[in-house]
Amino acid sequence: MNAAAAPSWDAWLRREALTWGFILRTVLAMFLALAIALRLDLPGPGSAAVTVSIVALPQTGMVLEKAVYRFLGTLLGAVVTVALVALFGQHEFMFLGAVALWIGLCTAVSTWFRTFRAYAWLLCGYTTCLIGFPAYNDPGQAFDIAVDRVTIVSLGIACAAVVSAVVFPNRVSVSLEQRIRSAVNDCRAFFQAIQGGATPDEVRRSQLRFSVDLGDLEQARMSGVIEDPLTGLKSPRIVALSRLLMMALSRMQLLHRLQCAAVPIDPSRARVRAWSLQILEHQVQETLTSVENLHRGMHSTQAQVGEFFFSRVGMAADPMQALVAGARAASLFLLSVIFSIWADWPDSFIATLFATVLCCVLAAQPNPVASAWQMCLGVVLSFPAAFVCYTWVLPAATGLPMLYLALLPFLVFGAWLMARPGRALMGSGYFMVVLVTLNITGVMQYDIAEQLNAQVSALVGVLLSVLGLAVLSPADPRWRAERLLGRLLATLRMARHGRLRQLHPRFESDVRELTAQLVAAYPGTGMPARDELVATGVLELGAAIVRLRRAPPPQHAADAQELAACLDDTVTVVLGNDAAGYARLDERIALLQERLPLPTEAQIKARLAAVATGADVTQIATGLDLLRVALDSMAEALLDARPGALHAA
Repeated sequence: MNAAAAPSWDAWLRREALTWGFILRTVLAMFLALAIALRLDLPGPGSAAVTVSIVALPQTGMVLEKAVYRFLGTLLGAVVTVALVALFGQHEFMFLGAVALWIGLCTAVSTWFRTFRAYAWLLCGYTTCLIGFPAYNDPGQAFDIAVDRVTIVSLGIACAAVVSAVVFPNRVSVSLEQRIRSAVNDCRAFFQAIQGGATPDEVRRSQLRFSVDLGDLEQARMSGVIEDPLTGLKSPRIVALSRLLMMALSRMQLLHRLQCAAVPIDPSRARVRAWSLQILEHQVQETLTSVENLHRGMHSTQAQVGEFFFSRVGMAADPMQALVAGARAASLFLLSVIFSIWADWPDSFIATLFATVLCCVLAAQPNPVASAWQMCLGVVLSFPAAFVCYTWVLPAATGLPMLYLALLPFLVFGAWLMARPGRALMGSGYFMVVLVTLNITGVMQYDIAEQLNAQVSALVGVLLSVLGLAVLSPADPRWRAERLLGRLLATLRMARHGRLRQLHPRFESDVRELTAQLVAAYPGTGMPARDELVATGVLELGAAIVRLRRAPPPQHAADAQELAACLDDTVTVVLGNDAAGYARLDERIALLQERLPLPTEAQIKARLAAVATGADVTQIATGLDLLRVALDSMAEALLDARPGALHAA
């Protein structure tokens, strides 16, 4: 074998092993759920298998986390649905209006999160469809229907969780260790690249990549806490490590910026700039050492991490986006109900259910319309599979083993689709239609016309969701990106006026979370250059504002007031895209720099000599040195904040 090809062959084998492990776990969990549901004679055994397909994910911790939130969402949704039926069961239009409002509210709340917490709120909303419509025609049975729904969903959740944890588990805790190790190594490599003369574009793209990686690390930590108690014990250290990594990356970006400074300085300040670079480089080295020490002590029960800040992954909410998503979901629900009443279609419930559920679920996708079309393709693929299975295969199956054998190729194909990169939604659409339209029960009754009608209803529902996402307040990716850009710029107000305690990590956490969302808004195409400048420019400028606020103030009260006014003016000018204001800011910062007394040549030489002998830079640096570094970083950061560079349209 060619030695060069060996690593790629091994990587392919590992990927395929993970893929078929996922397929095996998914199919076994479905078989287990079907067996228990049939043995207990539960209503709708296929719904238990559908639940398995929904919570099926590659890693055990992710399955457990999603399962917990699905159970909580279903339980709360069932309680609310029973209450709505009790209050409005005798009034058709009031009941439909209340359900629409609840669906809209839950969808709006779900857009405030990017994690499985969003999924829980989605479940609260569309559970009202699953329970409310059957219970609407028979209000006296609402409680029993709700109990049956919670029971069947709980069964699917339990089967998926147990199988995922027992059968060739792919644990998040293992990948979490790899992610942490990779993040630490990448941070050190980034510092070496900066020292080796990395270009500004390389630094900017590295910062974007780190923003996504740190967000993924936080998500993996949250999943790992549910999967493994030991990960829960290490969780504070992981959070502290993320904070140190953010701090190191921010300082490295500033070091690189001052090394490649574009703002001209007079010769008298050249030696001072060299001393400033020494201070920054020492800070970076010190932070990297802390990162590596914390990483080495990650498993020690005696490791002390000091004060840390829990990052807020998925919490950078946009009220406008939430309002639009909620209004769209409520409107589509009402329109699909009106259509079903007008058409007098026997299986209109399936169309309404698919339209509402997909509109709610896909609203959080980077490109909702494209995601809906992918789901639609999965539904189309399910047509021949469900028809063949329902018409010729299932009638020949007698007993549970034969049922498993009959379903095996169709379930394996769906799980294989879900395991393919970028095809998970296609597999989900395939599974939902196949498992719903087969209508597996203890005593099968075959009606080809009804089965075909259910398939067509599902396709109509998917098409209605596409129409709703494309027409009702269109979920345009560019609009979403522009909203994210505006929210990124708004974090500068937080940098200027936020409480100083833990401000820097809070600011960086929000900026990197929004940056990760912005990167996700361009799947497969890459971010435009303007958006890259916004993401990295806001991070740099906001960090400079925080440094100036935390640095020792100028000695003279007039200079301190001028600095505060300069910070206020910076936020106003950048957010307002004031072209004339940038020149005014340059002059004010230059004036402040001139007012700061410079150390003498002898003092600089003495400081550099002391550092060369191993003295601690932070002990030698004065408050004026730190203030000077902060002003230099502000002057450099403002270069990218010229009209058009840091302005959302």
